[in-house]
Amino acid sequence: PRFPDLSPLAVRALSEDIVCAYIDLKDIYGNPTIVLRMDESRDIRRQGRSTAAYLLISLITVGSIFGLITVLLVSKSESALAASEEKYRTVVENQTELICRFLPDGTCTFINDAFSRSIGLVNDHLMGVNFFTCVADHDRKELKEHLSLLSETAPSATHEYRLKSNTGEYRWMEWTHQANFDKKGHLIEIQSVGRDISELKRALRDSEEAKNRINAILRSVSEGLIVTDVKNNILLINRGAEILLDVKSSNAKDMSIQNIVKDSSIVQPLQRVLSGEVTGISYDLLVPSSDNTQRILRARSSVIRDKSGTDTGVVTIIFDVTEERTVDRMKTEFVSTAAHQLRTPLTSIQGFSDLLLERNLPTDDQIKFVRYINEEAENLAGIVDDLLDIARIEAREGFALKLDTCNASEIVNELVQSLSSQQRQHEFETIISENCPSLLADKSKLRQILENILSNAVKYSPNGGLIRIKVEPTSGVCRFVVQDQGMGMKTETLDRMFDKFYRADASDTSIPGTGLGMTIVKYMVEAHGGQVLVESEYGEGTCVTFTIPTSDRLTSSREDS
Repeated sequence: PRFPDLSPLAVRALSEDIVCAYIDLKDIYGNPTIVLRMDESRDIRRQGRSTAAYLLISLITVGSIFGLITVLLVSKSESALAASEEKYRTVVENQTELICRFLPDGTCTFINDAFSRSIGLVNDHLMGVNFFTCVADHDRKELKEHLSLLSETAPSATHEYRLKSNTGEYRWMEWTHQANFDKKGHLIEIQSVGRDISELKRALRDSEEAKNRINAILRSVSEGLIVTDVKNNILLINRGAEILLDVKSSNAKDMSIQNIVKDSSIVQPLQRVLSGEVTGISYDLLVPSSDNTQRILRARSSVIRDKSGTDTGVVTIIFDVTEERTVDRMKTEFVSTAAHQLRTPLTSIQGFSDLLLERNLPTDDQIKFVRYINEEAENLAGIVDDLLDIARIEAREGFALKLDTCNASEIVNELVQSLSSQQRQHEFETIISENCPSLLADKSKLRQILENILSNAVKYSPNGGLIRIKVEPTSGVCRFVVQDQGMGMKTETLDRMFDKFYRADASDTSIPGTGLGMTIVKYMVEAHGGQVLVESEYGEGTCVTFTIPTSDRLTSSREDS
């Protein structure tokens, strides 16, 4: 009964004197276990027994022994198999990863305890559940598309999907799918192992948000910011630094800061910071500009240390101080110029007043000296007025315009008559349109505008010449044009015509002036709602044009407002 599938006895002659018999033994599962074979001499026949019968008896005897051994082996195999299965299940159930096997339609054939706990259901309730329904609705279509790409040549793949629990909570999982195919290449089952990456996703999201906040802060900082490592290679550069240095962050990263800044003097301050000589240092850099000029950048470098106190790099903040330094330089020049300009009239006033006090001079001389004192006092008052005007401009207090209807031709004629009596070598020509409308302006400020422009025309025409003043209405404004035949200006001087304190020649031998006249002119014209334009050619002369709105235009615009 232990061997229900005994194969038929087969007897075969091996040689003339030797025959053999064999029988197949199978276990209770129908699997072949052993082949018994007996070889006997033909001499057995001579002893009265047939060879086949003898072999059969021998085989049955031997087969019984082997059958007993087989049963024992099968019993031991079953025990080992059961132990192995128990060991395997213990290992699988104790895994923190989610393990699931399911059919191509998604029906679960096995799940481990970790999967059950993650879903929030008892293991028994999940058997036969469709795996696809455990995945978040928005990820389900993508999951099926990824599984459809599995093949015998590419049976495994890893993707990220959200797992949905019975409470509605979604957790991010990293799934590794392994497809099993039969001999015909048909998909029979998929085993998926999931690893919970929700905390990792949350940490990455928090890190990304922190990174975005930092980038937003860096973008909002107008100053340039550069972070370098201990080898002076750039790790980070913000938008402000990109603009100041005319470089893109993608090209600057990992490059030496010296190659980006293009000023070798930056190396020494960084080395001093990294060596511990100083924790922070400020210095100036000269960098080339796109217009072939040099800009001055103020830099501040400080060391970066980690939690252990180890130096990890340097953060450098840079900002453009070209304009500030230019203004500082011009202010220094102005102080020197103003001191000279103030000293001249003061010296004259003091000298002539001493003569009047110490000597008994004739009446004519007294009148002449008093006139000199008066003229120098007016010059001194003009310098003081310029200083006060520019102080109000810088303080953004502006001018308190006292608007009133005034006649442009009257103001021009008065000024020309006064200048003609003082400047004998200059010829003044006025061209005033007869239909020039009245202006709504501050008469004293308009007079100051014309005085500044005409005084420049006189000063910068030392050899005399024609000075033409033209006044004409056009498009709701009254246009004033003052043209001289003086020295003119070079392009670089013309570009800085309205800069505060700027003078092309600030030496003691230069033409007197504070360098504020045209700055004040521009501000006053714009305060009236007009515009000013200067055209000049070196050696040929200068033409200054400015506009003041007419009273009709101002009244109309105010009514519209």
